[in-house]
Amino acid sequence: MSDAMTLIDRIYEAAVIPELWPDVCVSLAEEVSGFSACILTADTGGAIRWVCSPNIEEAMERYAGTDARPHNPRPERSMLLAPMAFARDVDIMTADEIADDAIYNTFLRPIGLGWSWEQSCPNLRATR
Repeated sequence: MSDAMTLIDRIYEAAVIPELWPDVCVSLAEEVSGFSACILTADTGGAIRWVCSPNIEEAMERYAGTDARPHNPRPERSMLLAPMAFARDVDIMTADEIADDAIYNTFLRPIGLGWSWEQSCPNLRATR
């Protein structure tokens, strides 16, 4: 079985056994030669839940409690400019916005990261 198929199997397995998600996030990051991976959901009230690679757990805990989170332009812009697709921050934000971005300055740059990408998907159940 290919590495991609093994990863897909592990994703389905983690959907049933949530304790597997941190290791799946590590594998997702490794698949794209990334530093980490995080799967984050937000409800219409702004509450978030996530699973992530263990190496960013502390940063995610801090992010969840910050006031920068509600001002994050990425989800809305990603859904507008790249719906149902992955987008790099440079695809949805200007260089000046990235330079001034609280998420970059508070969470990413302090741990040595200089860019990120995301995929935002609407909750299809909420629109039915």
